[in-house]
Amino acid sequence: MIADEALKKLVQEFMKGQDSNGNNLVAMRYAWFERQMGSIRPLLQEESIAELSVEDAQRLYNQMSVGGRKLLLQTYLGNGIGKIRAALSYLLYGDAPLAERFYNFVGNQKSKYRLKGVGKAFASTALHLTCPTGFAIWNGAIDEGLKILGAAPQKTRGEHIGETYVKVTQALTELMSRGGLPDLNITDEFVELVYHGRISLAMIEEDELAFPEGRESYKLHRSKERNPRVVELAKSNRAKSDPLLHCDICGFSFADAYGKKLGKGFIEAHHTKPLSEVKAEVETRVDDIALVCSNCHKMLHRQRPWLKMSELKALLNTNYHIPKRKE
Repeated sequence: MIADEALKKLVQEFMKGQDSNGNNLVAMRYAWFERQMGSIRPLLQEESIAELSVEDAQRLYNQMSVGGRKLLLQTYLGNGIGKIRAALSYLLYGDAPLAERFYNFVGNQKSKYRLKGVGKAFASTALHLTCPTGFAIWNGAIDEGLKILGAAPQKTRGEHIGETYVKVTQALTELMSRGGLPDLNITDEFVELVYHGRISLAMIEEDELAFPEGRESYKLHRSKERNPRVVELAKSNRAKSDPLLHCDICGFSFADAYGKKLGKGFIEAHHTKPLSEVKAEVETRVDDIALVCSNCHKMLHRQRPWLKMSELKALLNTNYHIPKRKE
């Protein structure tokens, strides 16, 4: 998990951040959220749900499905206004534990309160609008942002979506407290911007703040990656069979891409031992060094705990077509 000092520094960057027009990101979030959600918040009051019209139900869907599955509007309306009223009332004001209500609303196909056409984003936004201090907004961007920060909750075998939502809310609440964020609404914006790369760990990694194992361990790890004797030996050994020094993960070659005059001999070194295993008294071996391009090296270090090379290669193979290597 990201260290407290690193998290606070990221939050500071976020709180003072601006868009291309000079507008403060936090102020923009508050303004957007009120514009988007302010008019529908009264519809989610307990007494209002009982009188909800079809038009009101459609407004809820349209407003709370930002970035979501808007194509399922007819499926949602196909539940019928009676079921929509009953399901919303159960989710927001039922007596059952939160995890059970959430599961029955979006996950349990056998539940009479299961609404077709909606998912976790709709349900969690409705909960947040009725209790902003107790319930967090949850969507795919939140999942990925929490992973980048090393704050994603661990799932247990057989865990259902309601139990996961409770854990996600707890993780976001803890992140809010540790980072000094003002509320769960702004915490949602912060984590989403981390996912989209607007707020990046790269801002602090060079300051050695993103490593919960401690600054000294990080400095030791980086010194091993930059050990000129071992790195040059690793490069020279590789050059015997691969003179263009292709990246061990994606196959990119600086010499091939930029020409031998500029790119020959350039590649970055990645120490493959986990940070927790890096010891000052142990000599770095050539076998501990992998040769990777700058992009792959940054991606290996971007998430906590660090990705293994095999994991990053699998992601790359899934999401990107790797060009065939030139020998």
